[in-house]
Amino acid sequence: MLTGSGSLELVDDVVVDPPQSGEVRVRVEWCGVCHSDLHVLDGDTPSNVPHAILGHEVAGIVDAIGDGVTDLAPGDHVVVSMLGPCGDCEACFSGATAWCERQYGRGGVAADGSTRMTRGGMPVMRITRVGGFVEYTIARQEAVVKVPDELPLDLATVLGCSVQTGFGAVVNIAEVAAGSTVAVFGLGGVGLAAIQAARIAGATTIVGIDPIESRRSLAESLGATSTWDPVQVSVDEARALTGPLLFRSVIDTVSSARTLPTAASLTGPKGTLVILGITESKTPLEGLLTADIVAGQKRVMGCYLGNGIPRRDVPRLVRLWQHGLLDLDSMVTGRRPLDQIDQAFADLRAGIGLRTAVRVSLTD
Repeated sequence: MLTGSGSLELVDDVVVDPPQSGEVRVRVEWCGVCHSDLHVLDGDTPSNVPHAILGHEVAGIVDAIGDGVTDLAPGDHVVVSMLGPCGDCEACFSGATAWCERQYGRGGVAADGSTRMTRGGMPVMRITRVGGFVEYTIARQEAVVKVPDELPLDLATVLGCSVQTGFGAVVNIAEVAAGSTVAVFGLGGVGLAAIQAARIAGATTIVGIDPIESRRSLAESLGATSTWDPVQVSVDEARALTGPLLFRSVIDTVSSARTLPTAASLTGPKGTLVILGITESKTPLEGLLTADIVAGQKRVMGCYLGNGIPRRDVPRLVRLWQHGLLDLDSMVTGRRPLDQIDQAFADLRAGIGLRTAVRVSLTD
């Protein structure tokens, strides 16, 4: 439990409510450690709440269902997403699924104001709607997706956020086509999912950009045709590879003052720059040249969870895994028990490994 900026505490007195209508209670087996959690832990993304639970890359087993839940049952293996768009409100109709009017609020707050979890009678907030570093969590049925028993749940964690986000940035937002050119800034879990998505979509030039050599090497094994250290990146270097039109799509998973101007300069005429990193939540779009964007008719697109619909996208990702097209084994590079969660976050800060899955369940 998050009890202050930079402070996590293991507690055993959080009370989880039974699921209400349209809700599912999930026994969390594994939960991935993501940069979004780290930003909250380190105070870069303020939470300002006395009690909160981090974690949103959840894979587990359905424990109980509320009234009206017909397509899930206790015992089902599931992935829990931080978004559960209803598909039946104005936001969903317009394609703005992240702004669905009926899903839980950002702190895991339901429409009736409850978070479904309490400690000492006080509400416990669930960061990014899930709160995965807890033995049991509650989610709207739209955010819970059944997966086949053959998919190991430690690998399934990355389908909840990083793979949905990176894949969706390429497929749902940039709409990368066969024969296209793609550059990806940042080769963490999201960036490597984007590399794989670009390969699956048929892009013929895929460049991964990251200062860590091991991640560049992994990107090449997952589909990157070239990789660059950021110090190598220049428009001239890009033109030598792509020709005069540069990259058709550029995915910036870092989205910092350091990467955005370069990412924009590598985006070719009529190309798409997808911004999805929230490393510095208040970073203005400085360094983007208006004349370049206007004259080049470039699109600058924001991306939240890949503009995804979990019940549509997670099964598609599972099928790609089943057919050997999507590598999940390489995405999960570490596994730790819950009492080593501080070390998992320390590894993330230090850039050690790619994704660590934390074993949450106390039941074998």
